Amino acid sequence: MSRKPFSIRLSYIIVPLLFAIGYFAYHVLSYTGAFRPVTISQKKAGPFRMILKNHIGAYHTMSPVIEDVEQWAKSKNIDCHFSFGHYLDNPENTEEVRLRSYGGCIFQDSAAAFENLVLPEGFDKKTLPEKNYVTALFEGSPGIGPLKVYPQILEYIEDHHLIKDESVMEIYEIHSQNAMTTTYYFPIRESSDSK
Repeated sequence: MSRKPFSIRLSYIIVPLLFAIGYFAYHVLSYTGAFRPVTISQKKAGPFRMILKNHIGAYHTMSPVIEDVEQWAKSKNIDCHFSFGHYLDNPENTEEVRLRSYGGCIFQDSAAAFENLVLPEGFDKKTLPEKNYVTALFEGSPGIGPLKVYPQILEYIEDHHLIKDESVMEIYEIHSQNAMTTTYYFPIRESSDSK
């Protein structure tokens, strides 16, 4: 009596593997907020009083700069509930190693307290005056902002015949270990042909 050769149908491997990959991808997208809405508006905002450190290089390497400022602020009992990154150059036409940015904390106390603030070496402070912005509110990871949020803001700016600045500011508010809100600020002005 001859035995049948051992064989495994390929579909028994591929179908569960595809299901596992799909489930993992859905979980990652859901965790980062890819399915959450983006709320866009146009408004005046500011002034923003900032405790900051400068950074040159790829924007995705900014986190340690922001964390340095957060840790210093915490050590001085300064409210750093809102942290930020201000990205000055367009990565589409600037070499990654030359990208300029700065990040840190939005100072919540009075203007007088801000003026009297003594900072350690390597830190700086800056006030951005009130101006017009297109803003976007997103309750997801800022890591997917360039893919999910930025295209929607740029489309809004184009549809409303606005002129944008090169710079973009992102303000981060952490609610818990699994929840945060990022507010994006694109400084704008009306174009002459919109009137």
